[in-house]
Amino acid sequence: MVQLSLAHAAKIDEIFSRWQSDESPGCAIGVYRDGEMAYARGYGMANLEHGIPITPDSIFHVASISKQFTAHCLALLEEDGKLSLDNDIRDYFPEIPDYGQKITVRQLMHHTSGLRDQWVLLRLSGWRPDDVITDVDVLDICLRQSELNFAPGSRHLYSNTGYTLMGLIVSRITGQSLREFARERIFEPLGMTSSHFHDDHNEIVPGRTHGYEPLENDAGGDGWRISNPIFDTTGATSLHTTVEDLLRWDRYLASWLANPSNEELTRPAILNDGEKTSYACGLTYGEIGEMETIGHSGSDAGYRAHYLRVPERGTAVAILCNASTMSPGELAEQVLAIVLEMELNEAKGANGEAPDLSQEALDRLTGVYRSARTGMYQEVTLADDQLRLPMIFDMKLVPVADNRFRIDGPRRMTVTFESVDGSPR
Repeated sequence: MVQLSLAHAAKIDEIFSRWQSDESPGCAIGVYRDGEMAYARGYGMANLEHGIPITPDSIFHVASISKQFTAHCLALLEEDGKLSLDNDIRDYFPEIPDYGQKITVRQLMHHTSGLRDQWVLLRLSGWRPDDVITDVDVLDICLRQSELNFAPGSRHLYSNTGYTLMGLIVSRITGQSLREFARERIFEPLGMTSSHFHDDHNEIVPGRTHGYEPLENDAGGDGWRISNPIFDTTGATSLHTTVEDLLRWDRYLASWLANPSNEELTRPAILNDGEKTSYACGLTYGEIGEMETIGHSGSDAGYRAHYLRVPERGTAVAILCNASTMSPGELAEQVLAIVLEMELNEAKGANGEAPDLSQEALDRLTGVYRSARTGMYQEVTLADDQLRLPMIFDMKLVPVADNRFRIDGPRRMTVTFESVDGSPR
């Protein structure tokens, strides 16, 4: 059995020590090496009301980590000869408007379809965070779009809509829900007994954590309030799982990714102009140090999660959190740096240091902006001396340069503030 040294384990525990409290939510961590569990531990509380601690068996909503499982369901259907990823999505959704250009299932999978994101559309149309959202609701709002963000295949832009439609494709082909198909073809064969696509927000799930966000009140008191996702939509999100179960997935995924016959699926998408993206089959490709990484983040309500694999070293880490204030992507990189005994190259400004922006500079950047890429509008707010994107799960913006910020959340994207004439904001 592969186990971390006591010294490495102590360093990891130190990173998470601030959440090792019976008054705080926290996270579960799993470190996987060569298909074995090298380290697993829980920090903080799964349920603050009943004083239940987090363990490696605690079940978390992992949000967009779900996407690699949805993509794999479609890969299995293609393997079965029941689907071609190059089919027009209107073969499965004839009710979707004809935009004059073919949108393929593969483009849904790679976020190159041009379809507008469901969460942005729902918020713009007046849906509230506590409204129950179903697959039918997402499909309905998709049907009412008269245009795409861009021509299919011409750009890469993350769209949850595509993955919700992918889950519905599974249902329309098989007659099974995504939950049933994934259970039958993925979770049961791999022994992932604590995993399922959660399609009923009222369902009781033994061992599940609560999600939490900071309690804010006029008196300035601290504490936490429950923040669980209120939706019954799957495909883009809603996988419930544990770090123990993700070990089984990591073991399988490593073998699947290494199989040459899957190269076409696992190769990052190429745009119409030949530009290479960093996304394929529900997985984001990046790097840590000089080594390639494969993984994905997730963020919904009070849950934050990150799965990150370094194929070259046969090592991966999963960090599942139940507090909206946590940054598992950064934590995953810190853990891998310890395990792989390397130093991280943190994002720096032009002078080699991360910029320390004044209150005046931060205030100047708040407001409502229009994306030059999509035409969509986004509000930028300031709370606790940190810029935030409230319409994207209240993500924090971490300064990289005076007018450029990294989104602290899924996909680790950057945001650049520019004036209408293209000059720095």
